[in-house]
Amino acid sequence: MFELRFPLLKKFVDAFDSENPPLHLIFGDSVALRVADDETCKETLEDLVLAELGRDAALCLSHSAYHSQVFCLFCNALAGLRHRPLSVVLPINLRSFSPSWDLHPDYQFLWETATLDDFARGSKGLREPIESTPIAKAVFQAVPLHLPSGNIRPIGDFLEVIASRIDESSGVAWNHRMRDIFIFHYFYNLYPAHRKLRYFGSALKTLLRSGIGVGLYATPINCRAGVKYVGGPFEKCVSSNLTIIKTYLRSFGVEAISTAELTKRARNPKGPVFLDLAFQCDESDFFTPHNPTEHLRAAARKNLAENISMLAKAVAAK
Repeated sequence: MFELRFPLLKKFVDAFDSENPPLHLIFGDSVALRVADDETCKETLEDLVLAELGRDAALCLSHSAYHSQVFCLFCNALAGLRHRPLSVVLPINLRSFSPSWDLHPDYQFLWETATLDDFARGSKGLREPIESTPIAKAVFQAVPLHLPSGNIRPIGDFLEVIASRIDESSGVAWNHRMRDIFIFHYFYNLYPAHRKLRYFGSALKTLLRSGIGVGLYATPINCRAGVKYVGGPFEKCVSSNLTIIKTYLRSFGVEAISTAELTKRARNPKGPVFLDLAFQCDESDFFTPHNPTEHLRAAARKNLAENISMLAKAVAAK
C-alpha cells in the first residue's frame, strides 16, 4: 500500500512486523544522506551507522528536511506493530528550529504527518496528496524575522541572498552573503514552547512509556565559520539555544553526557541521554570551510556514525 507514495513507512512497517526486527531505530535528515561531489568515499552517514551496528541490527529512516514532528509520529506508530526496538536515536538539528526550516512550506510534510497519524490510530487507508500552494510560499517569503540584533527583515530577503550568484572572489559581497545565510539558519532565539522542541518531548514520553531506550544528539554545525562571518554573538546565540534544549530535555529525565561517558553508560544504562555534538567539528569537516549547513565530509561522517552507534547501544533497554 505504501510502496510508492511513502516508501519509508513501508520500510518501517516491514522491519518491525518481521520475524527478526532491528534492535535500534535511527532517525535522520539530509545529514544522513549527503556526500560531497568531490569525495572519493561515497558512504553516507546511514551506510556508516549500519556498518557500525550491523545491517540486521538497525533500521535507519532518513529524509531531507525531516524534523521532530515526523520523528514523533513514527514513534507513535510503533504501538501498532508487532515489535519495538530496544533503542531509538533522534537527531536535534539546530537549523530545524529556525524559520528557514520550521516555516518553509515544502518542509511541513503535511501528507506524511497526516498519514502517520492515521496509521497510529489504526487507519491503513491513504489520504489524497496535500501539496503546498503558491499562496503558502508567498506568505512564507513575507514573514518578518525579528533577529536577535533587533533588526526585522522578511524571509524573502534571505531567500534572495541564498539564490544570488556571488562567489568568494567578490570579497565584501561574499562575506555579507555568508553572514546572512548563517543568520538565517542559526541566529534565532529559541523558546521552550517551540513546537519542534515540544515534539521531541512528546516522542520521549511515548518511547519511555513503552520501555524503549532513547538517545538524542545535537547535529554538528559549522560554528567557526558562523563566528567568522557573523561575529562573536553567533556562538553565544547558539550556546544559549543549546542550553534551552538541555533544560527542556532535562524535564523528561534526559541527562546531557559527553562522548567519553558513552562507553561507561553502555555498561550501566540509567535512562535517556543527550549528546551535544554541535561544536564538535572544524570548518574542514564540512563540504566546504564556509558551508552554512550540517553536511559532513567522510572523516567527520565516520566519527559521527561511531558516536550514534555508541549512543544507540548505551541507551538500549536491557
